[in-house]
Amino acid sequence: MKKVFISGISGQDGAWLAKLLLAKGYKVYGGVRDINNFVNWRLSYTGVLSSIQFVNFNLADSASIEACIKEIKPDEFYNLAAQSSVVESFISPLETSLIDGLSVLHILEAIKKFSPHTKFFQASSSEIFGNPKESPQTEDTSIQPANPYAVAKSYAHWMNINYRNAFGLFCVNGILFGHESELRSEDFFSRKVSLHVANWYAGNKSVLEVGNLEAEKDWGYAKEFVEGIYLSLQADKPEDYIFATGKKTKVRNFIENSFGIIDISLRWEGEAKDLKAYNNKTGELLVRINPKFYRPVEIKSACGNAAKAKEKLNWSSSLDYKKISEIMVSCDIKKLSHA
Repeated sequence: MKKVFISGISGQDGAWLAKLLLAKGYKVYGGVRDINNFVNWRLSYTGVLSSIQFVNFNLADSASIEACIKEIKPDEFYNLAAQSSVVESFISPLETSLIDGLSVLHILEAIKKFSPHTKFFQASSSEIFGNPKESPQTEDTSIQPANPYAVAKSYAHWMNINYRNAFGLFCVNGILFGHESELRSEDFFSRKVSLHVANWYAGNKSVLEVGNLEAEKDWGYAKEFVEGIYLSLQADKPEDYIFATGKKTKVRNFIENSFGIIDISLRWEGEAKDLKAYNNKTGELLVRINPKFYRPVEIKSACGNAAKAKEKLNWSSSLDYKKISEIMVSCDIKKLSHA
């Protein structure tokens, strides 16, 4: 039986990936910071909580990283854990650099020393491209990070490539564009929107406050993305891959579609920072911009070209943002109704 280690197993991607790998017969080890106290609702939702062997694992502690790899010697290691908030990375750049950047070097060193057969997947991010001149972005697009989170991810990305080239390790970077699902954390934009709409449907009415409504995002479904993540470590040789839908839409369109699921049509008025959305029937204010949600450096547009993943892994994304927002809003309405 193959052994796999997943850092960040209690997060959205970790829960979906654990479900996929258990179905394929893997023995799954999950890294959590405190084995006696961690968020487990996602693993319960996917029905895998009781099937995982949890291990204390701290990305900020090199000794913890080394001990896990030395003891388990996994066949595959998926590093999905991160400080994943761009806004938080501006507030805590040192912590972000340690968790998202330097920790990957510690993992690679431990694999090189104690488990060189381990295939390693690093969850890279479309944020590493910053505001690129070309669209859609490919694996060869210039890396120009525009925030501390992206800088840390870029360091991890290049270190992964270095260990692949210098030491012959099976190291893969998966450059993940936006991927959402009903398991998304509430501090992510997509879940903030779906929860807000579900609460509105339940009668808890308030105004949704957001940042840049004109930013363009490439949104896919996380459950599909983890299939690509898995396939990338099954390839004959290690390479880097973009996982994306190849389609982009404005933030305001995601919001508009989400409200449409509960039969509310939006009417947009104003421009730039004064742009607001009203209920087209009642005139109620539904959405407005709050400057506190703007980033110090805004990413204007992100769109990935996953042709390489299609060609070499036979992977593609099928669900668009409309279906994804429908899944999320419907799930949150159901949860609120049973609360």
